[in-house]
Amino acid sequence: MASCRTFYDVYSEIRNKVLPETCPDPDDDGALRAMMSEEITAEGLKKLLCSSSERVIEEAALRAYEGTVRNFGKVVHLYTPLYLSSFCDNECAYCGFKSGNNVKRRTLTVDEVKREAEYIYSKGLRNVLILTGGSRKEAPLEYIKSCVRELRKKFTSVSIEIYE
Repeated sequence: MASCRTFYDVYSEIRNKVLPETCPDPDDDGALRAMMSEEITAEGLKKLLCSSSERVIEEAALRAYEGTVRNFGKVVHLYTPLYLSSFCDNECAYCGFKSGNNVKRRTLTVDEVKREAEYIYSKGLRNVLILTGGSRKEAPLEYIKSCVRELRKKFTSVSIEIYE
């Protein structure tokens, strides 16, 4: 059975490559105090980053894990993407919606969005992420708000990823 690598194992591999010149005298006790403090300071963060103690690093990883579970629970959040519009004014190299691509483009009507919502909901999905291409003109904020109002009637969560 393969052993599980700890955060400290990974940290130890990279520490000497990244931090040696900025950490001439690690202070593990100071690092523990910084970690337990309610206030995060630059000096405390430096003490944490400069610590070479397995005890400090594992305690920091444990505290981060506990905070994540306390704030978010043990969940994986899955969502269904729903594209409202394929119009875009940008030329991002990686994107199929970029303005220079010769593709048929359209923006769904609010009624079409309702129909899509019904279909998605009928499949048992309760979280949706709405997306648009990068065109404010073709998917104005008022249109997006209208879509969100409709989607909130069906879905537990409606996340939004739209133009900048």
